[in-house]
Amino acid sequence: MSCRHSRLSTGREAFIARITASGPAAKRPPQTGSAAGPAPEGPQTEGVGAPGGGALEGSQAGEAGLVMRWLAVLAALALGACGGPAPSGGAAGGQGAPGGPPGAAAAGGAAGGSPAAVRPRAGPDRSHAGTPAPDVPLETGPDGATETVAALARAEGRPVLVNLWATWCAPCVRELPTLDRLQAEMGRRLLVVPVSQDMEGWRAVSPAFTAERYPHLSTRVDSAMAFGSALGLRALPVTILYDANGREVWRYLGDLDWTSAEARALIAQGLASG
Repeated sequence: MSCRHSRLSTGREAFIARITASGPAAKRPPQTGSAAGPAPEGPQTEGVGAPGGGALEGSQAGEAGLVMRWLAVLAALALGACGGPAPSGGAAGGQGAPGGPPGAAAAGGAAGGSPAAVRPRAGPDRSHAGTPAPDVPLETGPDGATETVAALARAEGRPVLVNLWATWCAPCVRELPTLDRLQAEMGRRLLVVPVSQDMEGWRAVSPAFTAERYPHLSTRVDSAMAFGSALGLRALPVTILYDANGREVWRYLGDLDWTSAEARALIAQGLASG
């Protein structure tokens, strides 16, 4: 890990902790859900970091251990690469199990601790209106070129709808086709910008996000998860509308059919106020 990435690790680990749920698949962060998501696969099991404190068995115990080892490795690398302090404290709760409802328990902080169960309310949030977009460079392609949301909005001279997504997030992938149709309908009035939070970067994103699937969209990649961390997010997906000056109008928590009447009204109101 480079010094640059280790400096980002504290924020990245905090973001990962906020969106982590029990039982992730190997080698990837766990998927988050939304109010509109499908029911989680399999029964909910009590165990490490789960209310009730029962024991996990079989593969579930291995998966829980994998999460803790994975976070421990990130902390150790951050400490060793540049001499910075390891992160401390527990994780806030968030949307948890695959496809589950908002507020499923997030991964616990200290060993043996119980996670907080927070229920972020899905829907529009205007409490951050007027806040400038985070000055975070987003990769525009595998060549490493970057741009910021504010610079993009000014260069385009139009509002930007940023959608934070990931290949491992089922609600994110579910709403992407509706964002593609939204961009086709809005034309020059609005620029829709998906921003991947995949830690594997373009290696994970390129096969999943193709011109054949999304002909009207171009994704950016933020493998350090710095954008979501700067916004203090607890789950994916989240969609943020920025005006032409790069200032937030509203953010929408959870997935949405962006061609629906609800979405059209939300966008129309946002463009009028922005």
